[in-house]
Parts: sequence; C-alpha cells; structure tokens
Amino acid sequence: MFDVCIIGSGPAGLSAAIYCSRLGLKTIVLEKGVIGGKMTKIPKLENYPWFS
Repeated sequence: MFDVCIIGSGPAGLSAAIYCSRLGLKTIVLEKGVIGGKMTKIPKLENYPWFS
C-alpha cells in the first residue's frame, strides 16, 4: 500500500517524488519508458537547472 502514486517520471514526476519522500510518504513512481521522460530523447538540454 502506498500513500502517493505518481504517474510519469519526467521532471515534474521526479520532483514530486522527492517532495513526497521528504514528507515521509510511501511513494511509487510509475513509468512505461525510461526514467527521465522525454528529456532523455532530446539531443541538447538547455536552460534547465542542474544541466548545462
């Protein structure tokens, strides 16, 4: 049993999972593809925190 179910592991889904975990909620992230969402399919990522 989980407190939170997050569908999708793009930037918003992973951020939500981090915040839920910090709150002590038992969390599951569901993703049918690769973790990271569509970000993993673009050739160059710009203007996004933690990436250059």
